[in-house]
Amino acid sequence: MPSTPAAPPRSCAPPPRTLLDILRASVAAWPDALALDDGECETHWLPEPDLVRIRDGAVVGRACVVQTHLFHDRVMRLDTVDIGPGAVPGPHTIALPGSRIGGNTTVGPASLVMAAEHLPAGARWQGNPAHPSRG
Repeated sequence: MPSTPAAPPRSCAPPPRTLLDILRASVAAWPDALALDDGECETHWLPEPDLVRIRDGAVVGRACVVQTHLFHDRVMRLDTVDIGPGAVPGPHTIALPGSRIGGNTTVGPASLVMAAEHLPAGARWQGNPAHPSRG
């Protein structure tokens, strides 16, 4: 009696994922990569998320650029950006490497926080470059 051929072995590999599945998994992992406490982040521009610290209650506005690297004379410089508890960098604000935005500080829309600049806690800043707001 002829034997029946054996069934091919089944693969244990998971089914292929779609690009959308990969993106969803990446976005779900961002809070851990960002060291995001209880803050909110509405931007997609975080080139090195492991160098960004967003503290409790901070809200990063839409289209903010939290820039953690700069090139100067073809040399790349990396530094952290720290957004303090309750701080609010407004929409389209740019924070350059080494900058710190103090707790409960508000930075107006389309402002530039210069590299290595430290904005004190509880203040209002605006402009390019950012300067204390009057009112």
